[in-house]
Amino acid sequence: MPKLTQIAPHNIFFLVGFIYYLLSPLMIGMSGAFADDPLMKSWHEMYQVFSRDFGVTRYFFITASFFGAYFFGVLLARRFPIGVVGPHFSRITFRVASKVVVFVGFVIVIALLLLVPPSLSLYQDYDLGLFGAVLTIQAVMIFFASGSAHLKRTRLAIFAVSVTAALSLYLFISGVRIGVINAFVAWVCYRMLKRKPLLIRYLAIVGGASVWVGIVRVGDSISLEKFAMFLLAESNFTWFSAGTMFSGFVDGILWYQFPLSLLGSVVNFVPSFLLPMKADLLVRLDTLVDFSAPLGATNVLVTSIGNLGVLFFWIYPLLIGFVCQFAYRLSRGSTVAFAYYIGISSTIPFQMFRDGSEIYMKQMFWNFLVLPSVFLFFGLILVALLPKRHNVGSKWRI
Repeated sequence: MPKLTQIAPHNIFFLVGFIYYLLSPLMIGMSGAFADDPLMKSWHEMYQVFSRDFGVTRYFFITASFFGAYFFGVLLARRFPIGVVGPHFSRITFRVASKVVVFVGFVIVIALLLLVPPSLSLYQDYDLGLFGAVLTIQAVMIFFASGSAHLKRTRLAIFAVSVTAALSLYLFISGVRIGVINAFVAWVCYRMLKRKPLLIRYLAIVGGASVWVGIVRVGDSISLEKFAMFLLAESNFTWFSAGTMFSGFVDGILWYQFPLSLLGSVVNFVPSFLLPMKADLLVRLDTLVDFSAPLGATNVLVTSIGNLGVLFFWIYPLLIGFVCQFAYRLSRGSTVAFAYYIGISSTIPFQMFRDGSEIYMKQMFWNFLVLPSVFLFFGLILVALLPKRHNVGSKWRI
């Protein structure tokens, strides 16, 4: 039996997200756990309607299809030939680009601390533009921190990791847990790729701290039962959108759908300062399929079925599985692919299962691919201006 660190990290992360977001809510509903808690009353009422109008059997068939489609995408990527996939970059180019990114990230951290100090009130007001920009910057930092560590540029990696940690801490104090979770999962992924032992105590600390923020955010008291409930609250209330969608199928199942929301995700790639009204241009998923998301998070089944319908929803997980496995193969001989792989893998166990396609596709193809490429090409220009004796080193494909 292979050790945990010998299994591709993205597959482990997928299994974690699959169990947490797609199976655990069903277990809570079937067992009636936390039914006496006022916060869960409406959730259990929703589950009873889902169980009556749609049924557990059909739900298991859909989740099994989702599971199979993802790993079929993984299998396809294993057989897909790897050829020339992009331009080459030298060690010095990656180092120069990393230094530019670290400097920009450091300036942004200082500006955030001075102009918009972190506090839970920021989450209550939820400035979508601010948090979206910080998460984008953090994604780029994760990319270059991973690549710098892979190249064993110790001092540069320490600076990059420090700026990434500062951005994560800013988001965490402001109540946005996904930032610190993504950074932490990226760290776990790096250790797995390097065959280093996982420090379970740190996993427990980050998980416990994330649950604690959730409890504090609603002003509730802390107890063992509350801790367990809030540990599963993220998956339960994200699943609320799936339960209400499936319950709505009593009036007719959405067999097929043109992926307007998925294709419209490209609009979200454009920075907000260039297109301030881009939110109005995005095709809202709730205009394509009926569901309720009281806390804003959208279950991945709603994202895939709402975009493609029940007959073709499997394309969404297949695409993600293919991209992750292909990047994993490239990461063995490419520093840029190594950094990209860690970036997209960090989003799988949580963001993939709880964020809409407009957010997740931006993470996969803009924040972790296009933006780092822009900095790498900028680094290439800077290197061209340096004396030729500095432009040495091995090359990688992007």
